[in-house]
Amino acid sequence: MLRILCMAFIIMGHFIEQTGAVTQSSSMVISVLLGSGLRIAVNIFVLIGTWFMIDRKFNAARILRLYGNIWFYTAAVSLMLLVFYKISLTNLVRNFFPFVGGALWYGSAYIALMLLAPLLNCILKIDKDKLKISLVVLFILVCVETMIRPMIDDWMSWILWFSYLYICVGYYKKYIYENSVYGGD
Repeated sequence: MLRILCMAFIIMGHFIEQTGAVTQSSSMVISVLLGSGLRIAVNIFVLIGTWFMIDRKFNAARILRLYGNIWFYTAAVSLMLLVFYKISLTNLVRNFFPFVGGALWYGSAYIALMLLAPLLNCILKIDKDKLKISLVVLFILVCVETMIRPMIDDWMSWILWFSYLYICVGYYKKYIYENSVYGGD
């Protein structure tokens, strides 16, 4: 149910951002709320994905399969749109190479996270107290830093954020959840 709600926020947020449907100042509150819901929903998807990714062994075939699925659907939709709408050559080429230029930032960042997972799992093996300190330092570097300079919304920033969430989930799962009444064996 949570994933369905998150997907609804993502769809509504994309609709608002890409169509400009909400342009009146009285509707800006709705736009801001849906935009915030979109970002929260994206983070929830990353948290759910990393929860299961942490315990998996690295599997290049899984990454290639995901890449292939994303490419296939992007190319198929582009070809269907080409039949019904006039699409520029630039957009057509960009849609056939969806991971170049950040057109599909989430897919690019998530695949990068999957590639970084073995390294992030090594980070999760450090001492509990050192990991806790590292999380605080990373929080300062990743979160507080955006308050000092203008936020740059690019896929590289998302890779860093997804990596931070991965480490947070790993810490929670290893040191909090496993020791709770719900975790462990």
